[in-house]
Formats: sequence, C-alpha cells, structure tokens
Amino acid sequence: MKLINSIIVGALFVSAPAYAQTEWIARAPNKAGGTIVMLTFKGQCREGLRLYASTSGGQVSWGCWLATDNHVMVFWDEGEQRTSAFPYDMFELNPAQRKPAPAQNRGHNF
Repeated sequence: MKLINSIIVGALFVSAPAYAQTEWIARAPNKAGGTIVMLTFKGQCREGLRLYASTSGGQVSWGCWLATDNHVMVFWDEGEQRTSAFPYDMFELNPAQRKPAPAQNRGHNF
C-alpha cells in the first residue's frame, strides 16, 4: 500500500509542473526568489482562476486571481482575508496563450 501511495504522489509531483508549464497564462518573479504563475483553470476558486507562488526554498502557496482595471488581485488560500495586488506590467504573458490576429479579408484585383 505504501508503494502505491508513493507512486501516486510521485506521479502528481511530476505531472503538476508539466501541466503548469503548458497551461499558464502569465508569470512573474516574486520577492521570495520564486515565481508567481497565473493558471488557466478554475479549481476551487469561486471567482477567478487558480494561481500559485513559489519561493526559492521550494514552498508553494495557492490562491485565486482576478483581473481588475489596473491590477491583478490575488486572494490567497491560507490566512483570513489575505490578498495581494500586482501591476499588469510585471507579468510575462505565455506566448502559447496569445490568439493570432484575425486575417484581413483581402480582395484580389485582377
């Protein structure tokens, strides 16, 4: 039984970073020496989408993010009413998430 649990937990840790690499919307370095990563799925968020922040020591905090007029608001899972606001310009957008501009309808003049 311990072996099965170890395999499942190991698979989760291996697949979670791979999933996060392909399904992130934006990311930015944080003051803890890690990264803030905005994800594309809702998870347990009532409003917004999931987000995590890592530290240089490997700790991870989870939360939910919402876009406002001038900031990204984060409502962290731990702590009561713990929130953060980040300016948009600190984030790098995932190029794979960008949608191409619509093609121009160009007529042919013969």
